[in-house]
Amino acid sequence: MPETLTSSARPRASARPTTRTYATATGYGALAGVVTALTFLLMKALEHALWQGREGFWTTWGIIMTGGVLVALLRPYSLEADLPAQLELRGESHQWKRVAVLGLSAVIAVGCGGAIGPEAGLIAVVTEMSVLVSYRIRLSETQAALLRESAQAAALSGFYGAPPAGAVIQEEDARPSRLPVYTASLAGFVTFLLTYRLLGGHPHPITFPEGSTDPVVDLLSFVPALAGAALGYLYLVVKRVLRDTLALVPRARWQTIVGTLVLATLLAFFPVLRFSGHDDFGVIPAYAAAEGGALVLLALGKAVATSLSLASGWRGGDVFPLMLAGAAAGAAVVPAVPSLGLPAAMVAGMCAASVIALGKPVAVFVLLLFLVPSGSLVVLVVATLVSALASRLVPARLAPAH
Repeated sequence: MPETLTSSARPRASARPTTRTYATATGYGALAGVVTALTFLLMKALEHALWQGREGFWTTWGIIMTGGVLVALLRPYSLEADLPAQLELRGESHQWKRVAVLGLSAVIAVGCGGAIGPEAGLIAVVTEMSVLVSYRIRLSETQAALLRESAQAAALSGFYGAPPAGAVIQEEDARPSRLPVYTASLAGFVTFLLTYRLLGGHPHPITFPEGSTDPVVDLLSFVPALAGAALGYLYLVVKRVLRDTLALVPRARWQTIVGTLVLATLLAFFPVLRFSGHDDFGVIPAYAAAEGGALVLLALGKAVATSLSLASGWRGGDVFPLMLAGAAAGAAVVPAVPSLGLPAAMVAGMCAASVIALGKPVAVFVLLLFLVPSGSLVVLVVATLVSALASRLVPARLAPAH
């Protein structure tokens, strides 16, 4: 049976961080940013090699099915850990091989077109690095925790392109003892960007349609925020149902195979649902102009595809997939509030869906400040408040782990 990762509380230092603590966290965060960029470039290279010039139902089905078989073969040797659980990993020495296999599984899952983001693989790589460094130089538990948190914060901040986001996603508490993690987060963002650009990567922002903003009209963003929140709640329900259903299959390997059979068929019929969705926001205006509920189908399809990917044991993150699904859900209700405009509706929907699905309103707000168009502050505030209140209605059995 695969080893299950149990979450554990992070050591909470009571003393004020020293200059050495800041230097250690910042230096290690910078290194983690470089490693994260290299890992992400490897993922993109695999994705390019597998998918460049290859289209068609059976080609898509075959690539995704092959990825599922590989993930299934590796699953018994990997930690059973989703992204929140990875962020709680202490890094015991007996787990390092399973963490490494988790990272390899995530690279395969992303490259083969799973409807997930690459965060799990990136976090696994830097966690693995932290575990090996900690045990090689025999660090104390507190020092090892600092390295691990710094590396994870740096990796997330670099990938998301939002300097403080990695530290806030780990833990929304900004107590003084965590300030070194914030400096690591900033350092990782800088070195990730530099490394990615120097090696030929071309980072690009999420695509939003052009549109004017009006702070008074933006108050109406509670309508698409409610649509996004409903989509986020549906995602949690579907993910729970799919996990419970696949758990009826006797072995973890066969759970992945069965789930991948359905996933490969779904993605082969609707290729737009593949990958994280970061590069697919540009289809929303076209879908908005189409008839027949195309935006609703995109929102529901992405939520189901991501739920199915994760429930089947494909390793990845759900941040960008949920943002795309939420943006589509928000855009779908624009006819009800036409004065609001498509960009604001997209922002409200993606914010609300992410808050409900991730359970971290402060982290989502901070992250989106760096990702959405300027002038969206009122929309973000309204959507965050609406979804934070709505999250109180989410049953404990569905609530995301922290």
